[in-house]
Parts: sequence; structure tokens; C-alpha cells
Amino acid sequence: MGGLNAEQLTEWNTLLGAVISAPGEVSELAALCQCLGRLVKCVSTQLICYPRIGPPEILLDTTPPDQPSPLMDIYRQGAYLLDPFYRARHRANKTGVLTLTDIAPTEFSFSDYYLRYYRDGMVHDEVCLIQPAGEGWMLISPARRRVGRHC
Repeated sequence: MGGLNAEQLTEWNTLLGAVISAPGEVSELAALCQCLGRLVKCVSTQLICYPRIGPPEILLDTTPPDQPSPLMDIYRQGAYLLDPFYRARHRANKTGVLTLTDIAPTEFSFSDYYLRYYRDGMVHDEVCLIQPAGEGWMLISPARRRVGRHC
């Protein structure tokens, strides 16, 4: 994340205070996602809630309007079952901050999932915060894209 200037630190502390004082409020979580996105200089941030049973609910997707992606619809329809972050939580019960490098299987970069969501989506790297939420869990994902080329 690097060093923060005084303005960023003030913004971060104010936002974090609001989130702590109103845990679980979607508007505060959305603001947190947007702030995280600015701090890590990502192009989009998603806030996704996963119920104990059933498909995820995408509560926030900050993908710019001029870069629409049908991938989130496909993701929600079932591709999430192949997502290494979903699998890390669902199969290994992992929580906290996880990076793709830490959790992806060895041959992941050759998988159809990787080719479609990372290479074709031009995602350079991804780090997710995974936390329990009610009877399910939530994932906050700021993603950085490669600039000017596919992987």
C-alpha cells in the first residue's frame, strides 16, 4: 500500500471510524471499498457477500462505466465456484487478507478460469479481505489491471 500522505490518512481514519461505529452497513462498507481502491490504486473494487448456501450477491462493483464487463454476471451464475478466493474460504475456511499468489494452485495460470477472469479481464493482481458476515461471509476485492496489454 505504501506510505500515506496526511490527507489520505485522515480520510482513512475517518472512514474506518464510521465503519467501526456502524458495522455491517452496506453504505459504510461501500465507502470503505472505494477508499481501499484509492489507496491501492486499483481500477475496480468489488464487495461480494456469500451466503452459506447459494450464489453470491454483488453489493458493490466500482468498475468504471466505460469498461463494462459481463464477467460478473457469469461469475455470479456459477463461475464463483472456481474462484481461488471462494475456494480458500469455502474449503480451507481461510479469512483475513489473502493474495492470489498465496492461495492459487500451482497450475492456476493455465486454467480456463485464469484465462477468462485474469488474462482476458486484464487483471494484474488481486488481494482480498475475507471476513465472516452473518451466516455467510464477505469478500472485498480491489483489483489492479494491466495497462495497455493483455498478460
